[in-house]
Amino acid sequence: MAENLTSKSEPNNSHRHILLQAPDQNGPVWLDISAPDEEDIAYLSETYHLHPLTLQDCLQPDHLPKFEQADTHSAFMIVRVYDPQCKNQPDSIQDISNKIAVFIGPDFIVTLHRTEYPFLEELALQLQEWSQNAKKGWTPAQALGRILRECGASYLLPAQKIEEEIEYFENRIFLRAKTKDILRALYHLKRKISLFRRIVLLSREPVNQSRLHFGHKHSQLFQDVADRQLELEILFEQLSENMNQLMNLYISLASQRTNEVMRVLTIFSVFFLPLTFIVGVYGMNFTAMPELSWEYGYPGVWVLMIFVTLVVLIWFKTRKWL
Repeated sequence: MAENLTSKSEPNNSHRHILLQAPDQNGPVWLDISAPDEEDIAYLSETYHLHPLTLQDCLQPDHLPKFEQADTHSAFMIVRVYDPQCKNQPDSIQDISNKIAVFIGPDFIVTLHRTEYPFLEELALQLQEWSQNAKKGWTPAQALGRILRECGASYLLPAQKIEEEIEYFENRIFLRAKTKDILRALYHLKRKISLFRRIVLLSREPVNQSRLHFGHKHSQLFQDVADRQLELEILFEQLSENMNQLMNLYISLASQRTNEVMRVLTIFSVFFLPLTFIVGVYGMNFTAMPELSWEYGYPGVWVLMIFVTLVVLIWFKTRKWL
């Protein structure tokens, strides 16, 4: 269970908690800080001797995933986890994810974030249970591997929702159902996939660098994290390809429908073009036109127009245009 820090060396703070620590207080410690402020930054700098510039990075909410190696045993990284409360039409990576800053050393791991993440306490409990069952101490690298794995797993839910949306629009397009602003909806979905794909690709560096930095002692754990990272990259790459194919399909079907309309209009124009010519000729106001005084001139023109229409119809049938 998480408990407030109340030791003399550390001021009591409502949003600063120890998630995991060895019973004898001499083992590694997992410190979690929610909504860090300048006081927390000063405490981390004094207690763990962290670089001030690195500490300032953890205060920037829009920072992209990164990995920085402090020395052979310490590192700093920023990972981003999916935000279930994100808006439906995101414009940037910050709209779909939140940042978690992680400082890790030989005997400590510090996580800083502005949004509450219950899964961090769950991971700490799981790691504590594993340590008790294995009858050996846990390491900060094990906590880091679990954090990276959970952050990656958070993107499976939006990927599943995107797959359902693509299937929905695919059915609507093939059924030619009238969907309001379907092209705009497809554009927003394509943009959402692009943002998720970008953040997954940016997360590759922290995962790979962590594997190189800490994987020698926990190879299976970080290999699993790397495998899941690869699966996410392939998944969102496939979603991006499916989305591009769907948009191309929609544009092709829209063009096909336009061509069908133009085809019908062209057929009508071909039928009426000779008829319009005949009517235009006999609509001229010349007194010397012989057919004007002919008794059968009017029915004769009708017969001529019907004959021309039949000729055009037979021609279209022969060409198989009808």
